[in-house]
Amino acid sequence: MKQDSSYRTKNSIASGKEERKVQDVKLEPYNKEPKVLRNAMCFALFLFVAALGFGSHAQAQLTDPCGCDAGLGKVAVNLSEKRAFKLAYLAQIDQKQWSNHHKGGGGRFSFGPLSLGGNYGQFDASRREYLSRLGYSLDSEQSRTLLYERVETEDWRRCKEACIRQQQGFYCGVTKLAKEFAAVTCSWRPEGVAANKSMSVVVNGNPAPNHTIAPNTQRDIQLKRDATRSLLVTLTLEGGSSRTITVSATPKIPVIAPPPKIQVVLLAPQYVRGVNVALANGPDGSAAVYGSDVLLNAPPYHDRYNKAEWDFDISTPGRYKIKVEFAAAHARPVRMHLNGKLIADSALWQTTCGWTPQCQQTHTQKEVNLTQGSHTIVLERHSVFPHIRKIIFERVD
Repeated sequence: MKQDSSYRTKNSIASGKEERKVQDVKLEPYNKEPKVLRNAMCFALFLFVAALGFGSHAQAQLTDPCGCDAGLGKVAVNLSEKRAFKLAYLAQIDQKQWSNHHKGGGGRFSFGPLSLGGNYGQFDASRREYLSRLGYSLDSEQSRTLLYERVETEDWRRCKEACIRQQQGFYCGVTKLAKEFAAVTCSWRPEGVAANKSMSVVVNGNPAPNHTIAPNTQRDIQLKRDATRSLLVTLTLEGGSSRTITVSATPKIPVIAPPPKIQVVLLAPQYVRGVNVALANGPDGSAAVYGSDVLLNAPPYHDRYNKAEWDFDISTPGRYKIKVEFAAAHARPVRMHLNGKLIADSALWQTTCGWTPQCQQTHTQKEVNLTQGSHTIVLERHSVFPHIRKIIFERVD
């Protein structure tokens, strides 16, 4: 993770020195609404404040009111510990993030069998079942703590800071998390004219140095953290409003066993319709050379159009890789059709060491979405086939 120069260094942490960047960023003042409009919106505003926790004493965990965490997904799924962090990201997606993903704002990547379509309730129910089936036990808060320590982008940090700046009244949130420290940013947008105020900080019940914050500005504070313990920070503005932020202890990276592979295998002898093709098991002795379970151009082996079709059923819908095991001393690409649609114009273009069984190799050709039910795959070529042994549909999880 890139270390921002405004944050505490490892040496300063080891020495016990408090090192923080004081940043008085001017914010747009909170403009008081006309009295008539305020009365009309009173009840709606009350609900809004209650929902987001903007009260005189608000408590929050690693909240994401602006859906900024949607921008972490693409990084999370590409870490070396890909599976654990992908599931951690999946576990903490709230409705705001889901909405951002649904609009394409979080990038495109696969959650295995889960879809971001439909509505959030459907997604949440499918997610819970999926994580339970895989044995993933971290809750959303633990998952978010794990992510914040290991995943960060500049866009995400800017989004978090901008989100804090736009909140009304006194608001604080975590803008960076590491094993040794937490960075907290507070903003203060009071109604009307106000003077500078003192802001007290209490960490795990122990008072920390006070800070001064000017109206319509933000202030950054870095706090020491022990990743093995929960962090409880209460920030109180002189005269009343306060924010309490809790950060869970960093959980161990869960070990997730890979799920069993879901495959549908179509053997060459299972083809149901063909043109000018046959298994290499005739009386001419071709089985001994090429293997009796291989589909190839039929005798008398003239150069001519070849075609073969397989019917199959899918019981578990989702995204599947299409793999084909074949041998080809020279390239003999074929057209691949699925359910009447051309999906690859030059499949099986790879070459192997020869035509014999020892030279059979498996190559991935395509990824497709398959629904539950019956399907048909067709291979065709305006010349002779490579030597085909099997077609494998393997679900991507």
